[in-house]
Amino acid sequence: LRFSKATLRKQGVQYENAVCVIADGNSMEPVIPDGTTVGIDLGNKTIRDGKIYAINHGGLLRIKLLYNMPNEQVKIRSYNTEEHPDEIAELQDISVLGKVFWYSVLL
Repeated sequence: LRFSKATLRKQGVQYENAVCVIADGNSMEPVIPDGTTVGIDLGNKTIRDGKIYAINHGGLLRIKLLYNMPNEQVKIRSYNTEEHPDEIAELQDISVLGKVFWYSVLL
């Protein structure tokens, strides 16, 4: 998958930090359905509340909304909260891989 320099520049992403993954599962539906291609900025790992990030949590690659919490904790949220309720994790137990800057959904 190729991104134009203008697209990356507009998102503040350096080309060497742009990677894509395929979303797996229904936890981020309806916004990011199963099979969606997701663009991740590996250079942007600072958590801003309510933004979407790729994380390594327990050895799993997960695409989630993150929220800073007191006491070095983070709230991990899915869009599909009915099937995937919020989780609270110790910040040391997750690794933020990067911020999602783009996704593409086929209808």
